[in-house]
Amino acid sequence: MLKSRILHILPSAITLLAVIGVLLMLPVAALAQNETPTPTPTQTTPPLSLETDIPSYSDNSGATFSFDVKVKYNGKDRRTVNLSLTGPQGWISTVSYLGKQVSAIDMGPADSFGPDTKTVNISMTNVAGSLPDPGSYQVTLKATAGEFTDDITLTAIVKAKYSMYTAVDSGLLSMQAIAGKNNIFSFKVVNDGSSTLENIKLDSTGPTGWIVKFNPEKIDSLAAGQTQKVDVTINPPADKTIAGDYNLVLKASTGNTSSSMTVRVTVLTPSIWGWVGIGIVVVVIAGIMVLFMRLGRR
Repeated sequence: MLKSRILHILPSAITLLAVIGVLLMLPVAALAQNETPTPTPTQTTPPLSLETDIPSYSDNSGATFSFDVKVKYNGKDRRTVNLSLTGPQGWISTVSYLGKQVSAIDMGPADSFGPDTKTVNISMTNVAGSLPDPGSYQVTLKATAGEFTDDITLTAIVKAKYSMYTAVDSGLLSMQAIAGKNNIFSFKVVNDGSSTLENIKLDSTGPTGWIVKFNPEKIDSLAAGQTQKVDVTINPPADKTIAGDYNLVLKASTGNTSSSMTVRVTVLTPSIWGWVGIGIVVVVIAGIMVLFMRLGRR
């Protein structure tokens, strides 16, 4: 009895479930039809572009800055690409291709492998004899091919250059000195960097017992491009120094840079000993003459 009822009701239940399923799917289908498909983005290569891997870097003042820039042309016909530079005042900026300075390059057309690409070099250097202050300096490269154009800015970051050297006006790094006396040797310290040098210490390395003094004892400040004269008093001890050649190292240094020179010092015996020697020779000669005179009388 129960089985027959179930079999009687089953078709109606299946039909009801099917209707419910259709009703539930109708909003989903309508929503899917109303959705606007998202377009797939397409990438286009500009007809003319400039690219570089290193748009900026830093170096010491006075250095030459060099940048490699890729010129990409994606046109259908061959074009002449004109190149121009706009750089900072006091700098010389050039653009080169295959080692030669150029103002234009021939490019194109693009092919199945992509745009025609050529690498040019941008050089930034200072006017001879000048050292720029620390900071950022920019040069802009502009490329133009008919209606196509692009530009790129490159940055040179200049760091302070700390540098100095020691020298002698005469160019001779040698002198004569008399043992036991004050002997003067002069040299100069030159700041050939781009920043002021502070607290320059003066020092020497030489034979043991030598007395070496500097005037001035130190240089408090030396501006870029300036020169300071230094007088050195050298006194080899008379009782410990024999005649001959000696090396004396004179050094100037700061926390940022240093310079040194080696001076050959030829030490002579004091002149008084020369006169004493001459006196001894005269006395000996006089004694011999007196001896001969006495022997002659006999």
